[in-house]
Amino acid sequence: MSAKPVKRKRIAKSYDEEMQLGAEAVEATGLLDASEDSDENSEGVEAPLGGRSVAVKPGGDAPKRLQSLESVFRIVSLAAISASAVIAAYQFYLERVDAKREQSRNLMLSWQSADARESYALLRGELEEALEAQGPIPANIPETAFDDIKYNIGRTIVENWRSGPEDEYVTWSQHVDKVYEFYTEVEFCIQAKLCVEDLLKAYFAEEVVSFWDYFEYFAESQREALYPNYGCSVESLVYQFNEENRVACASE
Repeated sequence: MSAKPVKRKRIAKSYDEEMQLGAEAVEATGLLDASEDSDENSEGVEAPLGGRSVAVKPGGDAPKRLQSLESVFRIVSLAAISASAVIAAYQFYLERVDAKREQSRNLMLSWQSADARESYALLRGELEEALEAQGPIPANIPETAFDDIKYNIGRTIVENWRSGPEDEYVTWSQHVDKVYEFYTEVEFCIQAKLCVEDLLKAYFAEEVVSFWDYFEYFAESQREALYPNYGCSVESLVYQFNEENRVACASE
């Protein structure tokens, strides 16, 4: 029985024929179909690895990373908003402080140019004459006694106006009113927090306190007449400048 001839493998004569033979071999083994199915089921990205295509599927941590990035973004956004709010609040504070200083400065300038300053100068002249009539005051006199002397000097001045010509008291009363009205405006500006108290205290304290020491009696006489709250704001301002915890017009 003759032997079955061995089937020889066809040898490609050219490069194109060699590629054709390779394709036929792959089709025969079914690898091409399996590869195509794998490509269809894969949602990843193919990357070359040792001459072969490897399907890379997305990891399960990707959503978590995205959520983490979103959280970081929210935190950064909130921090930026908070920083903007702080800056805006600080700018508002600076603007408010500048406005209070400007208002305080306006009061100082107004005092120099207003009629109240002229009235104060005239009243000071009256005080100087009364002090000369009083005579020297001992330097070592107790403070309370000195306050009584100033109060009595002011009372003497007011009574002299009343006992003089009829229009004299009216004229001098108008001068006192102007000073009281101006100092009332100063006190209101401080209480309403529209001015800087330290600035006004440094500028007005000495004159306000001195004026009140001599013309407290005038305020009291006005309260006994038709104006029960006359001078209360100025009295409160004096207590504030002297850092005394007292209530103005407490006896009323």
